[in-house]
Amino acid sequence: MLKRILLSLFVLLCWPVFAQQTVQVVWPFSMASANASMLRALIETANLQQSEYNFVLVNKPGAGGAVAVQSVISTKELSILTITSSYYIRPLLFKDSYSTDQLSMLNEICSNQPLGIFSTKIKKITDVPNDKNLSIGINPGSVTNLVSRAILDNNSSIRLVEVGYKGTPEATTDMLGGHLDSSVDFIGPSTTQRFTGNVYTLGITGTHDRFGMKTFQSQGVKGLEHVTASQYVFVRSDLPADLKRKLSDIFSKAGTNSQTKLFCEQDGGYVNIQPYSTMEQINATNIARWTALTKNIPKQ
Repeated sequence: MLKRILLSLFVLLCWPVFAQQTVQVVWPFSMASANASMLRALIETANLQQSEYNFVLVNKPGAGGAVAVQSVISTKELSILTITSSYYIRPLLFKDSYSTDQLSMLNEICSNQPLGIFSTKIKKITDVPNDKNLSIGINPGSVTNLVSRAILDNNSSIRLVEVGYKGTPEATTDMLGGHLDSSVDFIGPSTTQRFTGNVYTLGITGTHDRFGMKTFQSQGVKGLEHVTASQYVFVRSDLPADLKRKLSDIFSKAGTNSQTKLFCEQDGGYVNIQPYSTMEQINATNIARWTALTKNIPKQ
């Protein structure tokens, strides 16, 4: 009996040592998207593959990702940011934003997903009359916003009126309902399976046609060749280097699971797991890339 009591006391005393640390994984955009499904698969695998952390997906939408970024920057607890290329774009389009040097990249999970512009009203973006303003649903400050800005910056004959939404599903819902002329969204089944009736793809970003959809480049619409979305994992820059490496290793291993790959490829991207030692250079390259792509676009 005494031995059982001592054993129970030992287990109780040691429990805090072995208890998992719950860590929020913050996502800024729609939970109905394929990217959110990809993150769920990533987190589920990460939790199965190790026992030190219990990762929990948390949605903090708003301001093109800025609300989520600020929440990770400001918390004293360990918190992880999962975000698209919008992370780099928001500070370049809006003055009241954050600095990208406040976070460190841990992983690049999915790379170069194209974005499309869809419409029930017109078949080609080049069909829009010069005297007509085309309403387009975007998420202000996000990569979808850069699609419209890049068109305006590089194609003087196309006139767009941006209409802000919290996420791409909301904008596409209004486009399908006839309340908008067009919307910017991802090109995979999480978007297209919602289409009923005649929905036209005005074009997709990037340099290659995908899923029978033509690029803007092939139609003579400039400035969208390099506007694609990748998915990243970030943490606060002031965290210890060994902790960053440990977390990066966890998500690198989890990122190779078949479900993550499936959801990434469904939206036209590809899984791109790189070693942690390359993250600083990839981050610097991304900053330079997006700065160059937005250099002629005035901040709001």
